[in-house]
Amino acid sequence: VVETCLDILTSLVGELTESIDEEVAINILKFGGDSFIFNAINKYQDNEDIRTSAFELLLNLLANDKCLEILYDDEISSQLAINIRNEWLFSMETDIVACTLLVIGNIARNDENCRSLSDLLDDLVGIIREIWMFS
Repeated sequence: VVETCLDILTSLVGELTESIDEEVAINILKFGGDSFIFNAINKYQDNEDIRTSAFELLLNLLANDKCLEILYDDEISSQLAINIRNEWLFSMETDIVACTLLVIGNIARNDENCRSLSDLLDDLVGIIREIWMFS
């Protein structure tokens, strides 16, 4: 059921290669779609298809400036930031870390957001070092 919901939401929002339907995407976020996405990523760690679909949907949403503002405002950003800092960035699974780095890259597209992520700098450098050593 979760996978089907994610597929429906992804098709409504649009794929990365297509233009995002901004109005639909904004409404999905305003009605709690972000919580659904975060739960799908965190709860279904044994199901790679669900997790991948959820991260793809999150990346599609973050690629849009208005959606980024909604996801990264004071109220909601705390949930996104908590997921990045406490759940995803330090996962033992490389696909989660890779998607998290893409999420951080989308968030850091403007100076203000970039400064808000500066506390992650040491952690990011450590992760890049680990990736470099194992590649």
